[in-house]
Amino acid sequence: GILGACPSCKDSEEHAELIDESVKRVRDTRWVIDGGATCHCTGDIKCFESLDRRYKGRLGTVSKSTKIDGKGLAVIPLENGHCARIRDVMYVPGMKGNLLSTQMLHLMEYTILMRRIGIDSTGRTGRHWQRVIILDGQAI
Repeated sequence: GILGACPSCKDSEEHAELIDESVKRVRDTRWVIDGGATCHCTGDIKCFESLDRRYKGRLGTVSKSTKIDGKGLAVIPLENGHCARIRDVMYVPGMKGNLLSTQMLHLMEYTILMRRIGIDSTGRTGRHWQRVIILDGQAI
């Protein structure tokens, strides 16, 4: 993990708090492609190019139900400098992370090719998304 002893001092707890605070400010732009998700969703309102806040609902998860506070067009920055625009992404305030549903990508006629170092997805137009997520060998 990110918490640990500071090599320059003995007070790891003080530095752990500082590291934790700085991590909270960093926006995670990675998206996880989830085979169990029934919709695309994010808790990051900054991902949206457009958002219809009139759309309301509940998102059921294994452990609880969470409020959906809008649906819109999300922009996903790609490693190659381009952006992918995904429609029908649910805004779920407080959600940590970003999920893309394989079911929804399939309905949108995208093909997902999984490779050891990343995931590429090609849409029906033939446009290529380079490495939507980079897999680092850890469980997602």
